[in-house]
Amino acid sequence: MGVSRYFYFLAGTSEGVIQDCPESERNYHTAIGGFVLITAIAASMSGGYALYTIFHSAPIALVFGIFWGLTIGAIDRFIVMTLDLTMHGSRARGLITASARLILAVFVAFVIARPLELRIFAPEINARLQGEVLQQLDDSVSQIAVELERRQLAYEGNDRLVEERVRYDALAAEHIACRLEEGQLRDAVHGECDGTRGTGRVGVGPICRLKSADLQEVKDRCASLHERLIASEALIASVTEDNDRVFGELRAEAEAQIAALQRDSQERIEAIAEGREGSLLTRLDALHGLAAQSSGMWWALWFITLLFILIEVLPVGLKLMVAGQGTYGRRVYLDERESAKRHRIERKLRERERIKHRTVLTEITEAVREQQRERLLKTISSGVDVVAHDANLELRRRTEVRSQDLTEARTVFPPEETVLSTDDDDDEDQGGASGDDDSGIVRVSGRLVPRR
Repeated sequence: MGVSRYFYFLAGTSEGVIQDCPESERNYHTAIGGFVLITAIAASMSGGYALYTIFHSAPIALVFGIFWGLTIGAIDRFIVMTLDLTMHGSRARGLITASARLILAVFVAFVIARPLELRIFAPEINARLQGEVLQQLDDSVSQIAVELERRQLAYEGNDRLVEERVRYDALAAEHIACRLEEGQLRDAVHGECDGTRGTGRVGVGPICRLKSADLQEVKDRCASLHERLIASEALIASVTEDNDRVFGELRAEAEAQIAALQRDSQERIEAIAEGREGSLLTRLDALHGLAAQSSGMWWALWFITLLFILIEVLPVGLKLMVAGQGTYGRRVYLDERESAKRHRIERKLRERERIKHRTVLTEITEAVREQQRERLLKTISSGVDVVAHDANLELRRRTEVRSQDLTEARTVFPPEETVLSTDDDDDEDQGGASGDDDSGIVRVSGRLVPRR
């Protein structure tokens, strides 16, 4: 019986009424309280895990879990306690009222089920979150590579190198053309001097000297081009070396960023595996993403949700099944009728007492007014000043009050030797009676009227 009373309390069942019911009905209400307790325990676990996911603090999660379990238990108790078991009214009205409780029960079931689903499918959620971290790492590395290439292309040494290479190619082409022209002039000079070409005269003549001068000019020009070509090649090497140095610094910076990202990603992956990473909303998104990708996950989620909905709705359903049936419902209905009848009787009695009290006050007021009016008429008829008469009455009243206070003080603190006689008591009684007679109000036939 000690444990059953707690189940009766959770089920919203009156212990005084249920004790007079058969044992089967008592067991029925105990089962309802048990389901409410199961829901409260599940809600406590669910709320504690949800808050641990947010704050990662076991004490805070424990306190909130207890609070959340008590809250859901109170809501469930309210739901089952507010159902009408008598069902003496309209059946449709009772079902409409119960449907509102059922909707609230379904909502509570969803609230309880979601955090527990997150805990049940934590490995799959962690794997998905770790995959997202690795994907973010790949995207970041690709972005760093693109940024490195952009910075390399934007470096000013690239333009200088391109311009110098173009100049070098032009000088190289011009130097090759100059060497070809030098070779042709050398052959012409040799042919002119030995008589095999040109004028056909052997020896160094004027034509040979002219051609020799042209050959020397071309040689000088080719030598100048060769020097310029060597200087351009040295400049290209210098710019290339400078570019390699700058690009090396940029690559080192990019590699440092990539290494930092890899360390951060590894820490996040370890934190996800330990349950220290990922907010509640992030895990919910991951859970819905897994359900959208896998039909098995979708069915598993709905199975768990429906199970909690069944647990949450079962107390309401059990009470609806016995609505209007059994001894307990009839006893509750009779107690409600008796309580309402007793309340009506008490209200009528209070109303009668209030009316009676009001009537007595009205009679006293009317009697006092009548007495004051007669006194005023007597005073006016006797020719006494009304103002002076009222002042004398006020003075007499104050004197009587002071005398009464003095008498009470003597009664509380009597003198050491006080002799009381029967005559004095009679005088005091007569004085009290005369005081009542001086008030001028007497009761006649149960009514208060002024004394004539």
